[in-house]
Parts: sequence; structure tokens; C-alpha cells
Amino acid sequence: MLLRPAFLACLATVVLPLGLWFVLGSVDILRPAQGWLAPYATVRNLLSGQMDALAWAQWSVVVLLWGVTLNTVGAFQLRRRLARP
Repeated sequence: MLLRPAFLACLATVVLPLGLWFVLGSVDILRPAQGWLAPYATVRNLLSGQMDALAWAQWSVVVLLWGVTLNTVGAFQLRRRLARP
């Protein structure tokens, strides 16, 4: 819903989170933010079975950012497109 061409949306679904994970992991000062912003970092904790309170908090922030926020923005954009005459 955020990107119009379907192929671009499909590509961005993989490239954006993976690119963010790579950039945050490659810059030393940004590495702590990787767990809070990049889905792949939090999924590693989730799949390993080592979820403490910090890991759950990071997972919650990532779900809110990538799942809820982006879908909400897309829904508002779709509503605005449909409301135009």
C-alpha cells in the first residue's frame, strides 16, 4: 500500500529491513540500535529461545514499527487516494 508498483513493494519488503540490519551492524556506534530497529536482529533472539525482558521490549518495538506503523500509514494513504475524485 505504501509503494504503488507491486514488484517495487515486494523488493522493498526484503531490501529495506535487510539493508537497515546491515547498515546498523556495520557501523560500531549504531550497532546497539540494530536490536531495536531491524527485524532480523530481533527474530534471531526469538528463534533462539533466549527471550528476556529486553529482548521482548525490542521485539515489541520492531513489531510496532514494521508491522503497525507502516500498515497504518499505508491505510491512510489508500484512504486518501480513494477519497480523491
